[in-house]
Amino acid sequence: MLFKTNDVMIVIKDGTNEEEIGFNIINDGEDCIFEITKEEAEKLKEKLEKALKQLDNSN
Repeated sequence: MLFKTNDVMIVIKDGTNEEEIGFNIINDGEDCIFEITKEEAEKLKEKLEKALKQLDNSN
């Protein structure tokens, strides 16, 4: 089966700085699979949790 791989970059901006987290999307025609390392996943989780807390505090 032929897979098409696309690079994806998530840029998280928190007003003071921005952080880029890159990973791959593998598309086999039916499914879209995000390929990300454990370290990248932990970093993304921390940044998303921080962003959610900021949203909660602004409401």
